[in-house]
Amino acid sequence: LNNDLEMVSENISKGWGFINSELNDKTPLLFGFDRTTNSPLFLDIKTKNSQRVYSNMLVTGTPGAGKSTLMKKMILHYLIYGVDIVILDPQREYSKFAKMFNGEVFEMGTGINTLINPLQLDLQFNEQLSINNQNKIIISTNVRKVQKFLKLMCNFNDIQVRFIGKSLTELYNKWNFYDKNINFLKLRNTDYPTINDYINFLENYEFDNKNDRDIYLKSQKMLLATLKSEFTNNSPYEALYNGHTNINLSSHFNIIDTYNLSTKDDSPASKAGLFLILSFLQNKISNNYFSNPNGNNWIMLVIDEAHKFIDPINPIALDFVWDTAKTIRKYRGMLVLGTQNFMDFNQNQLVSTKSAGILENMQYSITLRSNYQDIEALKNLFENRIPLTQSELQYISSAPVGSGILSIDNTTRFQFQSYFNEIEKELLFNNGNLNK
Repeated sequence: LNNDLEMVSENISKGWGFINSELNDKTPLLFGFDRTTNSPLFLDIKTKNSQRVYSNMLVTGTPGAGKSTLMKKMILHYLIYGVDIVILDPQREYSKFAKMFNGEVFEMGTGINTLINPLQLDLQFNEQLSINNQNKIIISTNVRKVQKFLKLMCNFNDIQVRFIGKSLTELYNKWNFYDKNINFLKLRNTDYPTINDYINFLENYEFDNKNDRDIYLKSQKMLLATLKSEFTNNSPYEALYNGHTNINLSSHFNIIDTYNLSTKDDSPASKAGLFLILSFLQNKISNNYFSNPNGNNWIMLVIDEAHKFIDPINPIALDFVWDTAKTIRKYRGMLVLGTQNFMDFNQNQLVSTKSAGILENMQYSITLRSNYQDIEALKNLFENRIPLTQSELQYISSAPVGSGILSIDNTTRFQFQSYFNEIEKELLFNNGNLNK
């Protein structure tokens, strides 16, 4: 312009010519286009390099911003390319989607065609240990799982919980689970004892010595009476927990419908049921790796409406999300969280502390149109990255449907417009829009 204006280095470094608009992960997933340069964005959250360590993603946006449709686009891509998909679905958002692609839908909380055996072992391995030590740790871990499940469900006291541990260990020994030659990976669901088997064992229980009898006799009677009352004779929980597990998530596409298993219900039954299904999912995730340690099989866990699992009323769900965010990468896994209420991640000190740990492990974030309260909360997400600019904040406050900010790492993000080809539009759009 020949006007002799001084250009400071900060203005130059933030100039248009220095905007990073290239994203090519050498994947068929055309996520969308950069709004500044119209460059295509080819995204694969499995990509690992010095800057991209985790394979986790957070997707946020107000209702109608296109969050669910964008998540379904990603799920569809990974499903086509052989990734196992498990979705925790508290709003029944994905049942129709599952039917389109031969997915399995498991309705939790009512006992309709879905039963989980608490006594079945969750096979979470440690690759550093021998098989014999592996088995012992697996059994002891699952004894603790059953102790916690029954304490949540039945409000047992400490001495009763200790007797559960003692008697259950003896039951597993009777079933030869401590045999050093046993391979738990080869066991079927029907190879495990059920609560009925546990009741029969307790009915014929013999104490080893007088001291044990004096300490645990009342606990044995209370445990036996409670198990009969809660899990037999057509009780509400018999169809849920007393029998062999009839789901195995062996399909490549599984929907866990938790609509009737409220995360905000403070009742013992809801807490126990949620604890059990989340333990079952942890088993599924770890076995993705240990079933084939040298393979290339990946698993993706999607938690839609994740704010429902971030609640101080039920810290079991919060702990599960926190632990999964930290560890899923060890098992060739991806975690995708979707939420329309991002501010729920900052409810109180307990939630905020765990939420901070979750967000630290969210390598990727997609921020669609957001309201004022969520924008204020989102600023914390980026406080350890390059802060959102005023222009970016203004953009996400009024972004069109399916548009937003894609953050890749601490230094790279894009203002984008999502892309859907004709087949994706036909499969994923309802009435020609992105709202669903």
